[in-house]
Amino acid sequence: MTKNKHHGVINKKLVYKSMKKYQFTVEEYEEDINSIFVIIKKDYSKTFNFSFDGVIKLKVTINKKMYELFWRETYPQFTEITSKIPKESFYHIYTNGSICYAPPRRPIDEKWQLSDFINAVDSLINNYFSVEYIGVGCLKELEHGIRGLQQYEAMRNKKY
Repeated sequence: MTKNKHHGVINKKLVYKSMKKYQFTVEEYEEDINSIFVIIKKDYSKTFNFSFDGVIKLKVTINKKMYELFWRETYPQFTEITSKIPKESFYHIYTNGSICYAPPRRPIDEKWQLSDFINAVDSLINNYFSVEYIGVGCLKELEHGIRGLQQYEAMRNKKY
């Protein structure tokens, strides 16, 4: 377990509580000395008024030293493993299935907790289904690369 006065302890109880907060079910849980590995699942069709196969599974890797060494290399890694969302940067899913959920500095600037990372990924997936089935998304998405970093800075300074 890793402790930090700003973020608390990363342990099994926190992982389950954080996942449950956003209606994810933990299907598998493993840990070693450095990391926690979970497979989580959520049915996004329950948030819409029509039926479709909205079950998404994610593989999540959480560095136990995330709060101690709080930097993008220690952020949780989320990988979409059901292959329902196209693996394209437009959808914030890379070809290996990993999810881009925030500009690198945002979690630091906003002192994210584990649940904030989960919320970001959950919002991104929900937005994908909104665009796919309703035609309109609810998120203000940033571009990738330098342009996205500039947009984030402008957003922080209320210019975007």
